[in-house]
Amino acid sequence: MKRILFVLAVFICGAINAQVDIKKLVKYADSITTSEVSIPKVPGVVLAIASSDSILLLKGYGYSNYDKKSPIDPEKTLFQTGSIGKLFTSIGLLQQIEKKKILLNDDVNKYLEDWKIRNPFDQPVTPFQLLTHTAGFNDHFVNYMAKSNAEVESLGKHLPKNMPSVFQSPGTEINYSNYSYALAGHLIEQVTGNSFEEYIQSNIFDRLKMSSATYDIPDDYLKREVYANGYSIRDTSFVEAKMYPRHAKPAGSMVATGKDMLSFAQALLKRDTILLKDETYNLLLKEQFTNHPKLTGYTMGMEVQDYNGHTAYAKGGQVTGFLSVLVVFPDLDLTLFISTNTHLESQFDNILTGIIDEFFPKKKANPVSVDFNIKEYIGKYANKRANHENVEEFFQLFAGQFTLYESNSGNLSAYHDDKRNEYQYLGDDIFQNLSDSNVYITFNRVKGKITSMYRNVNMMGAEIPTSYRKLNWFERPRFLNDEYSYYLIILITYLILPILWIGRFFIRKKKPEFLRKQTIPFSYHAVAFLFIGLFFWSVIGLIIPLVKLRGDIVYGFPESLINMRYFNWAMALCAFLLILFSLNLWLKKKSTILFKVYFTVFSLIALSYILILHRWHFLNVTV
Repeated sequence: MKRILFVLAVFICGAINAQVDIKKLVKYADSITTSEVSIPKVPGVVLAIASSDSILLLKGYGYSNYDKKSPIDPEKTLFQTGSIGKLFTSIGLLQQIEKKKILLNDDVNKYLEDWKIRNPFDQPVTPFQLLTHTAGFNDHFVNYMAKSNAEVESLGKHLPKNMPSVFQSPGTEINYSNYSYALAGHLIEQVTGNSFEEYIQSNIFDRLKMSSATYDIPDDYLKREVYANGYSIRDTSFVEAKMYPRHAKPAGSMVATGKDMLSFAQALLKRDTILLKDETYNLLLKEQFTNHPKLTGYTMGMEVQDYNGHTAYAKGGQVTGFLSVLVVFPDLDLTLFISTNTHLESQFDNILTGIIDEFFPKKKANPVSVDFNIKEYIGKYANKRANHENVEEFFQLFAGQFTLYESNSGNLSAYHDDKRNEYQYLGDDIFQNLSDSNVYITFNRVKGKITSMYRNVNMMGAEIPTSYRKLNWFERPRFLNDEYSYYLIILITYLILPILWIGRFFIRKKKPEFLRKQTIPFSYHAVAFLFIGLFFWSVIGLIIPLVKLRGDIVYGFPESLINMRYFNWAMALCAFLLILFSLNLWLKKKSTILFKVYFTVFSLIALSYILILHRWHFLNVTV
């Protein structure tokens, strides 16, 4: 689905630059969508294109219920829009800023009565930072969702016990955060006295006559004809995929029709004062923060886009079973909304290259030659959008890694957007894509050392500003997943010792003094065996169940897994004792050289395992 917006957006820019008739543009958009639905690559699509004062295309394609072959009605069928809902939260907060009930650069803790954000830095978190994703929050998914509407908590109840802490100084860089917008929604509640849903209904939906838009998604929505059913793809078949309710509704829980979203998009395009003052629209439709001048950044609600010199503002949404994108081109007086009832992003890839080549040819970079040390930059990088204070960070590591290599020509090489890309060095820690001169990767240093990387990630046709940190060798997924397992084998070899003891027993039948002086206290072996037992228990009782949880982690950690931390603490104590025992073996010259070396290596590996558990928060499993 990420391709369809990009294809259409690309075509829009290319078409207007080439002065293609607008009717031809609409006809082409209609044709390409019809083709992709008829294959079928997606179950259904709602597509809307408009200028500020007229609808150019509003049409449904395919089915809202694929099994029943229920057609999509762009004026009646409700699609889940995901994070596009953040735009409504942003406008709601900006309305309060206009009324001076909230100040843009105030400490948000000022508006929280019974609880405060956990922020260890001097710089406070402000409303500006909430809306530009620069607050520096850990981003966690544990307890983010509920299994039914009856279990959904109000923001006033959910946030005090689930609001993530701040992991870096606010205002430093962009790190996407759902909870930033959840808190923004709660601020609206605090200063208006209304629930978030009531406020948005009265001050946005009703004003724009978005008659179908709502935050009400019943538990049995799959059985209701007005709601589009979401689907995943298994083999070549569409399979229903249910979306469950979330506690943090301001982060994106809205459903709407194509007509609703077109009314909203046109209001943005013409800067309708029924929502905001004209000067306030500058906060929403003008870049407010970027990780680097070479990279597009965020407004107070939208991702800034650059399509062949035309600045656009986009917001995408992806939830289970649905993909949606809204894009506004102010200088072209055009807006586009598209939503499909499948959450897979790999749609329309076959036609993307042809469209770009014909209507939007990329400009290749002019080769430059600047000396630099490429070894500073190559390596593994992890997306900073993670929860840096619990075990979620470990699992997010595997999902959000990005690797930079050295190419045969001495440039940086990276695989993204389904192809290998090569970047040349421009100086000042800036690299430019050789095949697309508008794409960059930049870096940040701390005390002369590369610590962070910044790039824009293409998701659903929109460029999303993303921050990464450079991984140490012991943090790399390959080390943790593959290489370190060989060290752990040494721990298991300790189980062979009882067999050797049996052999020693029979030898002593004939040679009573055999290795008797080299015998070490049995307590050393007891602690080693206890460590091995606890090691297996941590793998079987904690790590494997956590892996099996996968997506279910959004409903919370089972209490049984949280209680596993007590066994991990016992294992850490064993590792500490093993190190002491190893030192004692060498100091008192006990046992044979071979066994002392073996026992020391065993103890060091045990300690390293504890350090890894500590680094990835397994020692103290918390929500």
